[in-house]
Amino acid sequence: MTLASNSVRCNHAGVSSRGAIMASRLLCTLTVLGIAFAVTGITNTAIAADSDPCQASGATVTNVYKADNPASKKAVELGNKIAVQIDTLENLTRLRTEATCRKKPIVLYVNGEATENQPAGLTANGALLFFLRHAGGTHDFWNSLLGRPDFNARTVHITVGVQDQPPLSVKGDNTLTLTVLPPKWSLFWLVIFLALCVGFFRIARESSILRDQLLDPSLTDKRAAYSLSKMQGAWWFFVILASYLLIGIVTGDFSNSINSTAVILLGIGAGTVLGSAAIDASKVDQRKIELAQAKTDRAAAQAAGTSTTALDAKIEALNGTSVNFIQDILSDGNGVNFHRFQLATWTLVLSIIFITQVYVELDMPVFNQTLMALLGLSAGTYLGLKVPEPTKPAA
Repeated sequence: MTLASNSVRCNHAGVSSRGAIMASRLLCTLTVLGIAFAVTGITNTAIAADSDPCQASGATVTNVYKADNPASKKAVELGNKIAVQIDTLENLTRLRTEATCRKKPIVLYVNGEATENQPAGLTANGALLFFLRHAGGTHDFWNSLLGRPDFNARTVHITVGVQDQPPLSVKGDNTLTLTVLPPKWSLFWLVIFLALCVGFFRIARESSILRDQLLDPSLTDKRAAYSLSKMQGAWWFFVILASYLLIGIVTGDFSNSINSTAVILLGIGAGTVLGSAAIDASKVDQRKIELAQAKTDRAAAQAAGTSTTALDAKIEALNGTSVNFIQDILSDGNGVNFHRFQLATWTLVLSIIFITQVYVELDMPVFNQTLMALLGLSAGTYLGLKVPEPTKPAA
């Protein structure tokens, strides 16, 4: 019994000894693996830190000023040359090396927004030279900077950086004051636009550029009635021209502001004028017959000594004589007509929306297909109902 007990104890002791040895070996193995993984992680981190061969230049911007006018170094307009001073020539070289390494250009940052303005050279003291242009950046950025233009200066913060990289930090004065509406160019284009408007409407008062044709042109003391279709065409022409000039004056871009909506609006106006002219031409022969008959009836009434007031009014109407501007464009022989009122109203409302968006966002609006169809439907209704409409009353 004693022997057996001792044998069991010895076996247990052997098992315990072997288990301790295995546990110790396992612990050593895990320790070695842990150290290996730690060393591998440190190595990978170091490799990741050094994986970007294009090191940041560490340059800073120390000054920004207008390059071509020492007298007003901080007041600029779009299109002016501005200089951006880097802290040292060594850091400027590093910045250029970084740009070359990344295969990206150095660009101008305005209020933290990357533009597409790239260096045009260096100034005599080694500053980067840029032309401040409306290029690159988001529409919302330029809208917030240039929208609702006026003659008050707006503060902008300028820096530079490699494209798609953070801009350089600033250790100095990087502010400029931007004049959104350049006074000289604004005055120049305003004078031209006003001259066009005044000249056009003076001609319009004395000619048929905005009027229908008199059936009897020998009546030189009479003026023909104003044409709704011609007024609509002229209205959209001047609205779009003014919008085009405003956008060009502010942004300096006179090439890309006209969009499809502007072209379609001009097309609707031109199409309405052509359609109206064709309809009026188709009525000329019938109007001449009626005019001749009315003159015959008036001569008979005069011979009989009776009143000719009604016949005089009919003759004036058949001849297409003007009453006044509003009555001319909105009325036919039965007075103010809805299809004419509808076309005039939609033209006025959409033009106000058009002008407002151009002023606020410096961008011609894009009317959707529904709005364009609505204006086209109004013009089509006007032309369709113009065919049977009676002659305008003279009074």
